[in-house]
Amino acid sequence: MKIKTINKCCYNMVKEISNYDLLILDPPFNKWNEIPKFKNRNIICFTNFQNREDVTKTYGKPKIEFIWYFKDGRWVSNNFPRLTHESILLYGKTNSAFVGEINTAKPSKKGKGHIGKTKMADRVYYPKNNKQLNSVLEYPRDVSTGCWSKPKNLINDLINFIKPTSVCDPFMGSGIVAEVCYELNINYYGIEKNKTIYKNTEKNISNLLKQNDLFLEGIYDN
Repeated sequence: MKIKTINKCCYNMVKEISNYDLLILDPPFNKWNEIPKFKNRNIICFTNFQNREDVTKTYGKPKIEFIWYFKDGRWVSNNFPRLTHESILLYGKTNSAFVGEINTAKPSKKGKGHIGKTKMADRVYYPKNNKQLNSVLEYPRDVSTGCWSKPKNLINDLINFIKPTSVCDPFMGSGIVAEVCYELNINYYGIEKNKTIYKNTEKNISNLLKQNDLFLEGIYDN
């Protein structure tokens, strides 16, 4: 496993970034119209209703759309409802969606009804080890870092859904994706152009890696 970070703007790094199996794009949403088209095998895009069109204009129709729902919504305007969700658009290949919480359900008989059919043979539902992901993912926001970090469990579920061999995170922020990749033993490349945020995140990642005598390859853009 390799963990690498760089203090640089990602806009002119399309070729290097596209070498990674999974690309996680979480830019400031009002910057989506500036994001170049990366050509990674799998791409996860975080966006909202106001900027979703900019994503699909670049990447087309997503394979899957999730809604990330958080009860602790945020006030935007007296003329708007409280915003309690964001959109997550997935492009590329996915694996089994049974990557949620540990499943404690037991086998159960199912009825004979079926969507589009009036009658089917007797069936039994056999639960898998994990619960299947819902199209609406409910996780509280994480505002503790000051970088508007995505919840760690949310990132963990999405990465497990795709099961990549390597991940590029060109808007690294507080480094939550790096932490998940470290725990899942996945090669990680984080990019962050804000030098102050980069220094703080690099320090946090380095402290995490020291627990197992691993080295962070950090590069500053001078």
